[in-house]
Amino acid sequence: MELRVLLEAPALRTRTVDRDAALVAAAREDPQAFLALYDRYFDRVLGYVRLRIRDASTCEDVVSTVFTTALGQLRRFRGDGTFAGWLFQIARNAVRDVQRRPAAVSLDQS
Repeated sequence: MELRVLLEAPALRTRTVDRDAALVAAAREDPQAFLALYDRYFDRVLGYVRLRIRDASTCEDVVSTVFTTALGQLRRFRGDGTFAGWLFQIARNAVRDVQRRPAAVSLDQS
């Protein structure tokens, strides 16, 4: 009986603590502080994008877009989830945008 009451009590449920919360708060105050988040996640985001897009220059463009978007939209991050989850959602959306583009048509007439 006691265990059931404890499990059902909403006040006792633990919330995931975002290990990036302090870095996000600092980056909101000073955009230069975003470099710490960039350094922490660059390799992971690049790896994620490389798995989905084969062209190296397109990968670089997408990763650049991901971090530029994250920095520009940082004030919209509410902290309901983790920063990493939010960042990778931006990455997923950026990859999908590239994958939805029509294939390039060669202009070579030879």
